[in-house]
Amino acid sequence: MNKYHHLNNYHYNFVYFYFLAIFCRTKLELCMHQWHGYDELYENLSHWVKDTEVKVRNESGLKPDLDAKQAQRDTFKVSACKN
Repeated sequence: MNKYHHLNNYHYNFVYFYFLAIFCRTKLELCMHQWHGYDELYENLSHWVKDTEVKVRNESGLKPDLDAKQAQRDTFKVSACKN
């Protein structure tokens, strides 16, 4: 192989790795953006769970039978869907 062939191979490899690096950077930026969205949604979910736990503790008392417990569950479902 002559030196021009080697030079062409080096140029091809350089261009290939350059575009591969750009592709990786773009994918990484996309992942970072999605992770930020996940953090926000997780924080919202965490607040909702904490608020719901407080509501359940405040509104619930131990019910003696299954019918009363089911009625309590239905009442809670309605109030949870309003929020």
